[in-house]
Amino acid sequence: MLDKFKGMAKVQRYGKTCYLWEDLWDNEPMAHKFPELYSFAKKKKMVLKDGISQTPFHNLFNLPLSTQAHSQMIQLQTRLQQIQLDKSADKWSYIWNSSKFLVKRAYKHLKGHSILHPVYKWLWNSSCENKHKVFFWLLINDRLSTRELLKRKNMELQDFSCVLCLGAVEESPVHLFLECP
Repeated sequence: MLDKFKGMAKVQRYGKTCYLWEDLWDNEPMAHKFPELYSFAKKKKMVLKDGISQTPFHNLFNLPLSTQAHSQMIQLQTRLQQIQLDKSADKWSYIWNSSKFLVKRAYKHLKGHSILHPVYKWLWNSSCENKHKVFFWLLINDRLSTRELLKRKNMELQDFSCVLCLGAVEESPVHLFLECP
């Protein structure tokens, strides 16, 4: 859960508690921004202050570096040279620009954002019975227990063909609702 929390907390003033690689002190953690360089890091749990004060800078990494890691090292070194260290304690806040934890915001961040098809909103707002809503939700999401679905789940049946039309057609939602006479 610490990784999830660190995805919501960011440092506004840099000091002794902010990690160089894993904390959110620039728009994203450096381990995500420079993954190739991170793979060469000698110390993964390094405080930002120690990373800035390290001379020579390449001593932070196992050498030799790959070409991509070397270019990432130069970018990171340039970014670290722009930082002004503060003697006071780190100032932490949440990504919603508040020092106060809000469960609603945390839940929204952890849940993420997904774009839903308008048919779902229409279905759940319709005035039919809940059992019909669930049935059509199963149908839309291809979770209706037809013989085709049971076959995909490796269930053994004697026959997977449609029992309604007595044809040699496999029973599927498309066949049951659109093609079966």
